[in-house]
Amino acid sequence: MGLRDMLKRQMRSVLQWQDDDPDTLFQLLPTPGDEIKHASRLIVGPAQGCLLVYEGRIVDAITEQTTLSLKTDNHPFLTTLASLPTLFESPHKVQLYFYRTTLFPGLRWGTAQPVRYLDPVYRLPLGVGMNGTYSLRLADARTAFLRLCAGERRVTISRIKTVLDAQLPQSIAATLAGAAYSCTDIDSRLDELGARIHERLARLAGEYGLAVPEFAVNGSILDRESRERLETVFAMRARQQAAEEVHLSYERLQQIEALRDAARSENGLAGAGLQLGTGLDLAARLLAPAASLAAADDLTERLRLLHQLREQGLISQEDFEERKRALLARI
Repeated sequence: MGLRDMLKRQMRSVLQWQDDDPDTLFQLLPTPGDEIKHASRLIVGPAQGCLLVYEGRIVDAITEQTTLSLKTDNHPFLTTLASLPTLFESPHKVQLYFYRTTLFPGLRWGTAQPVRYLDPVYRLPLGVGMNGTYSLRLADARTAFLRLCAGERRVTISRIKTVLDAQLPQSIAATLAGAAYSCTDIDSRLDELGARIHERLARLAGEYGLAVPEFAVNGSILDRESRERLETVFAMRARQQAAEEVHLSYERLQQIEALRDAARSENGLAGAGLQLGTGLDLAARLLAPAASLAAADDLTERLRLLHQLREQGLISQEDFEERKRALLARI
């Protein structure tokens, strides 16, 4: 290396960050050998800040647009000459980490795996996935640098985002448990749910020197296993409600369905010479002792009951017509 090259690497007099990558949060300003000319002009532009790291320690932070002169122990000539025995490396290292103070809006997030929680209404363990957006900005550059940079020359908002995204499932689970939301209420209360998660995420981000000005939950979805569990519960409740409408207990409805299935099975009652019409007669005998049917002789009530049995698929259309004709013949 010639003397001209040795001097040239210390002759940089204007230090300015001109990074066009919108994903960059922190960037170490490249300086050959980390040597900076004494009294160089430092320019910090709009929406920028700068940390002065001297010999491994943060000694100053510039948080607004400005131009100033750096005062270090480096002199372009004396330092170079003094560094000849050590391959021209100055013992006085000044590193300039520029950073953005602007807002990073519209960052998308989503749960990679369903968040597990116990539904307070159906008492079932369910898994729910969520997605949405939030925004980030630096709140404390010193804290963010010490906790997130770890000596890296460039730190992106994408990498910082992964730190927060990893904490979201826990925040969502804690929020769902504390708010006691049923799965059927989540989509109608996304704004309220988002506000609760936002509060938790903001506290966490503050520990990293970050701020989360905006947070939103855009949608949710139950995983396949959870949907199947709920469909089973809904079907059972629908059958129970249908039984109550015709004054049947759920247990009696199950008995009738068992008779129907046996009558249709080759190895069941049908194999013994019984048909579905016989199953209807057996169902009538099951219904007869019920106190709620004390007025079963009333023709209108019997026809309504017959109609409900057909609607629930407990009897065929042919059985319905035959039984209806028998009832009407009594008029």
